[in-house]
Amino acid sequence: MVETASRSLRDGVLPGEFAPALMLLNRSSTPHPARVLLLHFLGSLSSNIVSGAAQAKQIVLVAADRNPQFYHDFKGFTEDQLSRFYFVDCFVDPLGWRKILGDHQLLEEVTVRFPHYKVCHDVKDLDSLLMVVLQAGAEKAEAVKFAVVIDSISSLLAYNSLESVAKFINNLRSNGIVSSLVWMLHSELHDAKVMKSFEYISSMNISIEQLKAAVRQTDKSLQMVANKCFSEGILTLRHKRRNGRVREQVEKFEVHGSTMTFSKTEGTEAAKVIVPQVQFRLQLTDKERQERAKVILPFEHQGNGKETLIYDGRPEARSDISTIDLTKKDLQKVTIDDIKPGQVEYLRDSDDERPDSDEDPDDDLDI
Repeated sequence: MVETASRSLRDGVLPGEFAPALMLLNRSSTPHPARVLLLHFLGSLSSNIVSGAAQAKQIVLVAADRNPQFYHDFKGFTEDQLSRFYFVDCFVDPLGWRKILGDHQLLEEVTVRFPHYKVCHDVKDLDSLLMVVLQAGAEKAEAVKFAVVIDSISSLLAYNSLESVAKFINNLRSNGIVSSLVWMLHSELHDAKVMKSFEYISSMNISIEQLKAAVRQTDKSLQMVANKCFSEGILTLRHKRRNGRVREQVEKFEVHGSTMTFSKTEGTEAAKVIVPQVQFRLQLTDKERQERAKVILPFEHQGNGKETLIYDGRPEARSDISTIDLTKKDLQKVTIDDIKPGQVEYLRDSDDERPDSDEDPDDDLDI
């Protein structure tokens, strides 16, 4: 399931379409599994970029929830992978207070360590942030397309309205140089309207949930309960296809430090198609299927032992075969004179009904 989403991010955008967008919806009480999953996608995408298998040539990471130093010090990234990252820092100075006070010491230290780095001093101005992201992705001449990863949409929603953040995401998806898009959303910080809005915008969304309480109660030790609570859970992927269908897959995950392993859940189908909710039935019942099978179509043989002759539209082949029984031998003797011309007989329902004629219905008007 996770590999399916990784392949979609690797393959990138198709001509004339929006870039594939993956939303990580964290429904657990701790953000740790969601962050580990985000690091997993970052590692997979950057590895494909280094090997040349991905459509994107670099990753623009908008760090709004964690310091960029967190991602730079992550041991799962190699030097080649880190060289493909461009950090847009929305964490260290989101409201521009450091810039106003003139305290640039920390900014200079971070800039020296990261060759590809840009600080956003006003996360409320999403238009400027959009320009910074697009300029960062197009900074290298060889970077034809690039991927955008936002570690937390929730941090942007803390300073902006839902409409402005949704517009920001749509502008990124519709831009021709953006190959793919990934963001994270924490469900405990927002209402259902916000989550449904971003689910609608995304083409893929993965819901991250912890193990249910009934499973955790089987452990006797409270420490074991806490460990399982933070390290195990369920991933649910919903993938919107181009034909409008939604495919759902469910997997179980286990977190081991900074890595995550996946396995299929027992008693759950590997994948199922979600049928949209409508006011009418889309399938037939068994009784309706049997009744439909009994209907004899006009072009089918009636089963009376005689050949069924069907009028094919040609004037020379037309005959009143419904009233004459003809075999193949007799049909060869039929001449044009024997063919009866067709006619239409029309009876009016009442005297008030006007006759169907070629007369002008407006002949009483003085035109």
